Amino acid sequence: MAFSGFRTSLFGFNKEEVNAYIEAAAKKNSAKLKELEASNALAEEKVALLEQKLEQLEAQYQEAKAKADYYTGKEEEIEKTSISIGTMYLVAKQNATEILKSAEECAKEIAKESKQRLAVAGEVDQKLSTLKEELSGAALRFSESVDLMNDSLQGIKARLEAQINKIENGENQIFISQQSQGFTSNNGENNG
Repeated sequence: MAFSGFRTSLFGFNKEEVNAYIEAAAKKNSAKLKELEASNALAEEKVALLEQKLEQLEAQYQEAKAKADYYTGKEEEIEKTSISIGTMYLVAKQNATEILKSAEECAKEIAKESKQRLAVAGEVDQKLSTLKEELSGAALRFSESVDLMNDSLQGIKARLEAQINKIENGENQIFISQQSQGFTSNNGENNG
């Protein structure tokens, strides 16, 4: 809002315009204050993280200083160690970056594969449901066939038991003796 000045009235400036300007400025300042407070909160979080890192670095510094004191007079060895540590730090940082990048790529690939597997699982579920229905039908037909065979076997068993009872009671002996006479030849020799 560009301010171009207030119109004047009988007793000075126009009161409504002044009040509207003050309200607009208050709103603008309030929004800016909220924005600055949010920015300040973020900055405080960053400061807290940096303070933690600083504490860690100070601890590392104290540890390194103690080692330096221990190795006083071994400057060349310390220098080599320092260079190695710096190199390892740079390599570790590079490796960490590559690992993070690789992990992100792997996560994307895993998500893609998971979606594909989920789709396959849905298809398999559908096929299993169809197979289950088919197997249920086949099992029902098989059960009916087994029942028919069992009924048939029960009938055969009953007839055989009846025949065995007749044989044991001598009812079929006449039939057997009549048949054996039919095998006798004209000269009286038994062919059977």
